[in-house]
Amino acid sequence: MDSLKALLPIIIQAGVATLILCVGLDSTRDDVLYLARRPRQLARAFVAISIVPPAAAVLVTSVLPLPLPAKIGVILMALSPVPPFVPGSVLRGGGRRAYGYGLYAAFAVLTVIIVPATVQVLNWLYGASAEVSLRTLGIMVLGSVLAPLAVGMAVRARRPELAAAAAPAISKLALVLLLAILVLLIIGAWPAMMALIGDGTVLAVVAISLAAIAAGHLMGGPDPRDEVALATAAATRHPGIALMVANGLAPDKRVAAMIILYVLVSFTTVALYQAALKRRAKRKTKTRGRAAARGPR
Repeated sequence: MDSLKALLPIIIQAGVATLILCVGLDSTRDDVLYLARRPRQLARAFVAISIVPPAAAVLVTSVLPLPLPAKIGVILMALSPVPPFVPGSVLRGGGRRAYGYGLYAAFAVLTVIIVPATVQVLNWLYGASAEVSLRTLGIMVLGSVLAPLAVGMAVRARRPELAAAAAPAISKLALVLLLAILVLLIIGAWPAMMALIGDGTVLAVVAISLAAIAAGHLMGGPDPRDEVALATAAATRHPGIALMVANGLAPDKRVAAMIILYVLVSFTTVALYQAALKRRAKRKTKTRGRAAARGPR
């Protein structure tokens, strides 16, 4: 069991790196730099992803009578932006590839600045003394994000046929690996997760996720597909970063359990949002079809 615990971080990093390799195999330099070349859209994305969720978390945790481990887990997740599965989630939700990939690449780099800055703000608000190692965070972003992204893009640039053929299989392998890890984490944390449910814990995560979805939907655009992309990215947080900070701040199993619970609840909320948009789009298509069939009066 101890050997499994020691191997899990390595397996997680390998799965994340493999998933980002697939993003590189499917993206171009223009995709990755899409938001970097559009500062106004990037600024709106920054508000939706890095301002609204932490602010909503501070408000919600001050109103609801959550136990301390739940408060810590909720706030840590709210300050941890854009996990590696965002690009795939954005595409499945109907977002544009260039916007989704550009969003992920921009915030993968900005995370090294955003997370420590947000932690300092929260320290000031709560009188805490949490710290984030810039070196550790930088190595994490470089090794599990920027390096595999660059390798994937290089393969696509030189061998586009190989990239197109390999990306789907590698993506499925990475998703299966990460899903297996998530199942193991849920099984291990299940008793602690169940003990945390109550006193508004699930309600807190739903409220923060809805606030992030609303912010992303309102600040995305001008293409409507970018609204879906930004809403999805804003509500989906990075458990790896949250767990890294938690290990340095409060190495408590209940905090880790809260982070896993946050992932499950926020994913469910985002999935319901995307499903609602798809149903609305289908209704509009049917309405236009019936109107076209009736013809002009």
